[in-house]
Amino acid sequence: MRFFVANKAELIDFETISKLSSIDQGIDIVNYKSKNLIDFIYKKMESTLVKDKETFIIYLEELHESEASLLKAFNDYLKL
Repeated sequence: MRFFVANKAELIDFETISKLSSIDQGIDIVNYKSKNLIDFIYKKMESTLVKDKETFIIYLEELHESEASLLKAFNDYLKL
């Protein structure tokens, strides 16, 4: 998608480009947060510390928020 928008941007209206860019950025954010969560889980898999459990919850909540934002971006695009 990035290649097409970069090379054929004049064929797409600004609102569409904006929404596609938002989706692309959202995908990158979700992938980044997913990787961080998985790395944390592997490092702390056997931990029983409350601090680690709280950190896990924070990572999971942040990922959930990003996924919800991405889903909203998809829905906004589909309403065009």
